[in-house]
Amino acid sequence: MIVGLLLLVIAVFIFLWDRWRLNVFIGVPITAREHFSYQHRPTLFIHGYHGNRYSFGHLLHRLWQANIAETVARVKIYQDGSYTVVGSLGDIAQAQNPCIQVLFQQATASVLQQSDWLQHLTHDLFKKGVASVNLVGHSMGAVTAAVYCARYADQPDLPKVKRVVTIAGPFNDFELGKDTKKIFSYPLTKKGPEKVTPIYVYLRTHLQKLQEPIHFLNIVGNILPTTHVQHDGSVSADSGLALGFILAPTQHLYKQAVIRGANAAHSLLHENSLVDLNIIDFLWLTPLKEA
Repeated sequence: MIVGLLLLVIAVFIFLWDRWRLNVFIGVPITAREHFSYQHRPTLFIHGYHGNRYSFGHLLHRLWQANIAETVARVKIYQDGSYTVVGSLGDIAQAQNPCIQVLFQQATASVLQQSDWLQHLTHDLFKKGVASVNLVGHSMGAVTAAVYCARYADQPDLPKVKRVVTIAGPFNDFELGKDTKKIFSYPLTKKGPEKVTPIYVYLRTHLQKLQEPIHFLNIVGNILPTTHVQHDGSVSADSGLALGFILAPTQHLYKQAVIRGANAAHSLLHENSLVDLNIIDFLWLTPLKEA
């Protein structure tokens, strides 16, 4: 009983310490390093289904520790589009590679609804003088980022979307949020998926209408299961890689990275060092030709 109580106390201490740690670095400046590109364009991080501050919190903390990017704010968006801020959106213009962690109060809402809420935030950023943004999304948040681009990237009163990182996105699934017992997959052929779902059709139809090209990096996990369908434990590799076929007929620029092994599991991808490196290279190390 004493051992159990001690373990409980230790677990509570670790939880509270981690919660505190993910708060105190917000708004703390970084020191620029050689060989990295530093700018004032904010990058918005969007969690997936049932996501929370831990979804991207540790990744953002690692970026800050490495003096690569600084988190200026954590924004919690409510169902009416209003939001509260930990940190300050006013620090964007002075920050080096500023990051904003976006949290939805209703973390299970549809991607259309989440893209609407995201638009409320980006409109306010535009009014604060933010001309362009990057987006990073995990799982359902990756689809939300793509849907946001399809609906709002050409709007004149919103920041231009320059670069998008999608991680473990179900781009050819019927169920975009909660897991199902069987991992859904329409196999890919050389010409694309054997069959397509409504979200695939929606993105393919609307992303090609955008006037300005967006740079996409699509990160897909594959835990190398022994099953016929390759997957990350939640999303099939074919569904994730379907984004490449969605973007193929468009003017957008597309890159992909497949992360393999046990650490490529769906909920571990944003804790994977290879994912960190791919994001860093794509957003802040590669010369920004579109800037």
